[in-house]
Amino acid sequence: MSSRNALVVGFLVAVAAGVVAVLSRYSTTIGFEYFGLETTAELSALAIGTNLLTLLVEPLGVFVVGVVAVRWLGESGSYAAFAVVLFLGAAIGSAVCQFALRGLLDAASEPLGRLALGYLEVTVGTGLRVAVAGLAGVGARYAFTDDLPPARRTRAD
Repeated sequence: MSSRNALVVGFLVAVAAGVVAVLSRYSTTIGFEYFGLETTAELSALAIGTNLLTLLVEPLGVFVVGVVAVRWLGESGSYAAFAVVLFLGAAIGSAVCQFALRGLLDAASEPLGRLALGYLEVTVGTGLRVAVAGLAGVGARYAFTDDLPPARRTRAD
């Protein structure tokens, strides 16, 4: 797979991670308003389930993409571009999901400044977490693999 394909796959996984992070954040509100979940046990089970989904997608899924991306990026080693793509993908995914949920969750009644700061916090936070998880995967691949090109090895032989 080429370097370009690695960036596309990383972007798509990051967008999915951004969407999952936002849905997890608003899961109890969505469950209460649209699925009729009213008891604390039902809402707690929904919150636990969405947090587990977030755990599988956001850090673990993106980490695995980072590990595999080392092979795809090859000699070009454009890891900075990979990190930027992960950050932007997660930020775009979370921002689009937040704007899509805005009308559903009656967020229009919030003051614009508070709404903008809340969106910015989720967008930047998700983007940073996803980029760090992807780069951790890249670093783990280099730290624990002997079959990489010698010019790219980071530990002493």
